[in-house]
Amino acid sequence: AVSFGDDLVLLSFNGYTVNDDTPPIYPVSFDFPNIPPAAQQTAQEEWFPIEDEGVADTCLQDGGIEPIEVKDIHLKAARSEQLDEEYPGAILWAAQLQLYKELNLEEWPADEVLDSFYLANDTTLLSAFYQLEKGRDSLYKLSPAETAQLQQWSDELDSLIEVVLEKDSLIAAGITELESVRDSLVNEAAALCISMDSLENIILQARISFAGTLLTENSALGDTVVYQTNEKSANNLFLNTIAQGSSTFDAQQTETLLSIAGQCPLSGGRGVHYARSLYQLVTDSTFVDICDAGSERIASGLQPDLEEEGSGIRVFPNPVSGELLVEGYCSRIDIVNQLGQPILGRDFSEGEFRHSINLHGLPGGIYFLRAWLKSERISQVKLIISN
Repeated sequence: AVSFGDDLVLLSFNGYTVNDDTPPIYPVSFDFPNIPPAAQQTAQEEWFPIEDEGVADTCLQDGGIEPIEVKDIHLKAARSEQLDEEYPGAILWAAQLQLYKELNLEEWPADEVLDSFYLANDTTLLSAFYQLEKGRDSLYKLSPAETAQLQQWSDELDSLIEVVLEKDSLIAAGITELESVRDSLVNEAAALCISMDSLENIILQARISFAGTLLTENSALGDTVVYQTNEKSANNLFLNTIAQGSSTFDAQQTETLLSIAGQCPLSGGRGVHYARSLYQLVTDSTFVDICDAGSERIASGLQPDLEEEGSGIRVFPNPVSGELLVEGYCSRIDIVNQLGQPILGRDFSEGEFRHSINLHGLPGGIYFLRAWLKSERISQVKLIISN
């Protein structure tokens, strides 16, 4: 989550309360470029204040009726109606996955459309992706018996340590006959630690084994569109690394993560966000969402560029292989990668209208072209290089 604001009061006013009752499956990440480093944690707490107690609000809590606009969206998703003109596939897929998940987890009032949707998808690709997600999320959930046993041993260990420290202080004061008692308590504490380590290792091995089962199920998932392929690939990377107890990625895995993370999430689907979360383990990164559609919200805070209007900057061809032409009055053009790192820069006379940039040496991929005039950025355009 990225905010380009610099006002903590405004962040708080536009905040979102988070019910934090379970640890995250993926690492969370925040970036506040215009807030001093010392205030970054405060900014995060103001923007997403955490509610540690109670139950997260739901539309149907205590039998309440859903707001009509939410109900309408659910019905549209259940009927497979178009929810977005520019990104119909990925948006509908995400909405139907969320609806199926809610119907699976909660008891809903009877509704013919929703009931038919749920029953019809019992053995479809939609339910298969959901079951994979459900299994993946369960990897880090201990059974009640495991939780109780670990908590009991932890409490006993804390008590033993307190008694050992007490005996140590008395021994230091000259009461030497307590040394054998202290040693016995230390041995008891060591045995508890061994028991805890043994149970944790059993839990880890069970997790690794189940992750292997999920990997097989993930490989069997059908994927005919990019948002399904992205999610499947992100699942594969997670189950092959984090779920196996590893937090590092090899070069090929890193390249795959970055190729997914740099996509437009409205067309690339949920897998884009999964990949971005995982990529934070490689390096702390801020991704800029600039999609092909003009109505797409830009994560960088910039307004979408109309290449023929507004900024007066026109970039072509795009995708480009070799020489790029830029039309418009500007004093500098920068090419940056998806992490915002500068790759190439050229200065121009402010009186020049047409500029030629040789891109032969750059590897193919997604970049961003930034045009400047008198030290002010006037345009940012998504650039696809196909060298």
